[in-house]
Amino acid sequence: IVFPVPALIWCALTLPLSATAILVMVYSGAAMIGMKLGLFDLGLGAEVTGDSITIVHLGVALVALGPMVIASVNVERRRRIEQLERLARHDSLTDALTRSTFMEEGTSLISQLQLERAAVAVLVLDADHFKQINDLHGHPSGDRVLVAVAAAIRTAIRQGDLFGRIGGEEFALVLPRVSRREAQAVAERMRRAVANLAVVLESGSLQRITVSIGVAFDASSRSGLSEMVSLADRAMYEAKRAGRDQVVVCDADAVKDVGCRWPEPTNRRNSYSGQARRSSCANRNWVRISVRRRGRWPISGCGTCGSSTRATLGRTSEQSPRHRGPTT
Repeated sequence: IVFPVPALIWCALTLPLSATAILVMVYSGAAMIGMKLGLFDLGLGAEVTGDSITIVHLGVALVALGPMVIASVNVERRRRIEQLERLARHDSLTDALTRSTFMEEGTSLISQLQLERAAVAVLVLDADHFKQINDLHGHPSGDRVLVAVAAAIRTAIRQGDLFGRIGGEEFALVLPRVSRREAQAVAERMRRAVANLAVVLESGSLQRITVSIGVAFDASSRSGLSEMVSLADRAMYEAKRAGRDQVVVCDADAVKDVGCRWPEPTNRRNSYSGQARRSSCANRNWVRISVRRRGRWPISGCGTCGSSTRATLGRTSEQSPRHRGPTT
């Protein structure tokens, strides 16, 4: 009768609870039937009474109870481990990936894309004027805004895209196997989804929120994740300097090949104002920056000095007289 007990304990540790319950039921039924038919020697001799049979049945029930208890405890243990793993890998507020998990999975994904020579885009998003919301309405209201922004982002991305929270109000995404146009379309879709939000704050008032999005696109996945995040982060700050609530796209290949570096942060006077700025810089390295916001035209900017021109209706962008290098 007790011979199958080690096997049942092994089943309780490895199999699901339902499978263990079925096996225990089969064992108990077989043991009861075997005793009824006299297939087991119970060591009671010829004097087998009703009380003896009851005691044996109780023993079989206790034997069957052991594997079921072990299986139940093991199920709860697995659930707690999965819960801890999820808490370690996901942000508890927005349910996005934590920064460490995002970098780990993103690095692995880009390594796979490098073998395939597939394209990849990395997006960095930052909520505009988020500090003012926290200062004026409190952190609980700020948490509501973050939850709403994360939910809006999820509605705009595809299955298989990585979505993580890498800072307080800063999010990042990895879009594998996309074209430049598709990456920009996803970013625009996210920007519009967030702009359409009306978040109910703790005070009951409605709060509108916008995001600035930087996109780093690499057609052959030659860049690492850290480099792509850095490029997308700089593009995001270009979007903020250009007026917020917009998307700026940077080609990683163009930055590498042309040798440009992004301009340092400038004050409001030197930010993009829609007019071509004169500059004394003789640098010939230009990088194409695509800015899309409420019908504005793209900007071409010098990656070293930050000088910029904006395309006008019916005409192409004109470079400053001191900049004769080609725009890429």
